[in-house]
Amino acid sequence: MTIDHRICCLAAAALIAGCGAEEEPAVQHDAAPEPPESVAPADPDTGNLAPPTSALAAGTTADTLRAAPVPGDSLALVDALKMVLSSASTPAELHLKLGQTYLRSGQYQQSADEFILALEADPTSMEAQSGIARALNRLADPAAARETLEDLLVRHPDAALLLVSHAKTLRRAGEIEAAVQELTRAVELSDADPTAQIELHLTTGRQLRMTQDNAGAIGEYKKALALDPDNAQATLGLHLTQARLHAAKGDHDAAVDAARKAVDSGPTSTQALYAYHSNMGKLLKESGQYEEAITEFVHCTELAPKSAGAANALGSIYLAAQRFDDAAAHLKRAVDLDSTHLGARHGLAKAYERLQWHDLARDAWSQVLVLDSEGRYQEEARLHIQIIDQISDLSPVAESGTRP
Repeated sequence: MTIDHRICCLAAAALIAGCGAEEEPAVQHDAAPEPPESVAPADPDTGNLAPPTSALAAGTTADTLRAAPVPGDSLALVDALKMVLSSASTPAELHLKLGQTYLRSGQYQQSADEFILALEADPTSMEAQSGIARALNRLADPAAARETLEDLLVRHPDAALLLVSHAKTLRRAGEIEAAVQELTRAVELSDADPTAQIELHLTTGRQLRMTQDNAGAIGEYKKALALDPDNAQATLGLHLTQARLHAAKGDHDAAVDAARKAVDSGPTSTQALYAYHSNMGKLLKESGQYEEAITEFVHCTELAPKSAGAANALGSIYLAAQRFDDAAAHLKRAVDLDSTHLGARHGLAKAYERLQWHDLARDAWSQVLVLDSEGRYQEEARLHIQIIDQISDLSPVAESGTRP
């Protein structure tokens, strides 16, 4: 079958079957929500806490915001295919133009297939590599996209942009070391193209954040922004890391301001929303506004339902507000999520004591002794166990409240 005949068949099939675009999947963020720390900035005129943006107030998460599907237009696609047929002069150019046409119409798998054929026709084509990456990134099945990239890299091991795309899939899967290695090689192959260098800075920034080197991570994000001042991921990473750095120093006002900027740069980012609500909760707790702080920490548990840190933060604010039943419930949940969480064990022991559940409190303090390798709570735990034992020996009291 000649190329002309093949394209005519494609056009006819598109006209008969219809070529409605698939819904584009929501943007995926590299990392699951971590427990950084966040809050809302003060109004510059009044000094009062400014209300959160509408996305924050509504509790918006990445799952609730998706790209709207592009309406399909079969006749327009047929006309575009005819235009490609009349203008392409080489097989590589033909497949490139077909790939671009299918990409614009939302036919992502067909687009990827055509860009792959373009790369096979011209293995040096950066445009084909870029097209493959864009098309695969829009597929609904990330595992299939990764498999396709790995197969292509076997045949084209020096394709810099394919290495970059594969490194992104590794980064999303948490394989940071492997991603850094691929990006380092991509930088060596990409000459003056800054794409690989930017991705290397982004990935190294994430790697440094994971090791708590916040200052080093900020440096990497700034290097990425020097190459691409409008890079959304670098901007988000920079503000998130600044929020964490300020929170670690106890400067919750500055942490809130940085978290607010993170939300503004990534309004669907779970990490940014978590950082905002967490630091806002800490700021409110610091000022004694416990009920308002509870609301913020509830948002954190909704954003990160499997995070022991989020459950511990909520349990701790309930403890400070003297709502001991609620405190015990959430601190117990934190322990269930992470049995080694020392802070949750410590808070749970105190909550049980205030509820006069002395046998449970003694068990919790005993676990604190086991987990506290640095001796932070050792003396306190031993004293509380000694007092509980004395109470039990002298005059056992009926325990109040509803035990778990």
